[in-house]
Amino acid sequence: MKKYLCDISTGNKMLLKADLNDAKTDIVSVCKYKFKIEVFEWGKNILKKASTEKYNYIVIDEIGPLEFAGEGLSPAVDEILNDHLNYNYQLLETH
Repeated sequence: MKKYLCDISTGNKMLLKADLNDAKTDIVSVCKYKFKIEVFEWGKNILKKASTEKYNYIVIDEIGPLEFAGEGLSPAVDEILNDHLNYNYQLLETH
């Protein structure tokens, strides 16, 4: 299954899964998954911009092991959660 980061305000998306044959790509790993660091950087920029705008919703589909380890979309996710403490959050768990 292909994994993407998507900017839902524009529809732009980037493939998150790293191509292991591309030696020029910086990657971060979690379990068996390898992800492109540049795509996380793109996503962090989108989240930082979104946190300064007046949106009704900011959707973060997953906060996972990378974010808890300070990688992935962290610190942008941390900043959103800390800077918007008076917002309503809905956490969903899927199996």
